[in-house]
Amino acid sequence: MSGVLVDTDVLVVACRAGRGDPRADKAKAALETLARLGNGFVSVQNLAEFSRVVLDHAAKPVPPSKVREALACFESVFGVLAPTDRTLNQALHGVEKHGLAFWDSMLWALAHENGIEEVLTEGLPPRPLIEGVRYRNPLA
Repeated sequence: MSGVLVDTDVLVVACRAGRGDPRADKAKAALETLARLGNGFVSVQNLAEFSRVVLDHAAKPVPPSKVREALACFESVFGVLAPTDRTLNQALHGVEKHGLAFWDSMLWALAHENGIEEVLTEGLPPRPLIEGVRYRNPLA
């Protein structure tokens, strides 16, 4: 499988589109392109983190019903990838060998084991290419 895995920060910023944040318009455009091409993916981890951020950390908290609507929208246009015990083992490898933070390494491991070629994220790792997984900031 090839494709692009979208990190939580891009999902959160895209939801701010139309509110004067130029990053939000870029994030929304990136998601729309992936949806049109049909090669976008999110992880269960991303969906959980997205939910936590918009429920608890947004300037104006989002009601759970709206969060469910947003999740349903993401799930309807992106493939959803779930971690396994293999993902956890690979993530620990990423922490040890590449110096990634644990949750970033979980995302890298999921991309790596599923043949995902690119991760869209605002939080770039120290190297832009890690064992075949390329990182790109669509908000720059």
